[in-house]
Amino acid sequence: MRTVSTELESLLLTAPVILLVEDVLTKEYLIRIWQPDDKYFSILVAYGRESVRAVTHDLRTAGFKNVFGVIDRDFGTSNCDRWTQVLSNEAVFILPVFEIENYLL
Repeated sequence: MRTVSTELESLLLTAPVILLVEDVLTKEYLIRIWQPDDKYFSILVAYGRESVRAVTHDLRTAGFKNVFGVIDRDFGTSNCDRWTQVLSNEAVFILPVFEIENYLL
């Protein structure tokens, strides 16, 4: 049974890194920072923090280890202390700021 569409599977197999984000604003922010110079990231909107977590988990479980997520800290705790630990197996990165928009200030 197929777990993803043909179009998504093609992207998952060809893009070096798939980055799932919460909303269009986050995607636009990251595109303006990284692209068009950096072609390593394909940024997809998952529409919500729980969707980012779930889709990242499901795709990585299906074998797509090039999928990662980025979510705002909101009222929770960041996991940025584990970002550089290769063996931590972090796939969803929780920003150290309340909202990604805080980086604009």
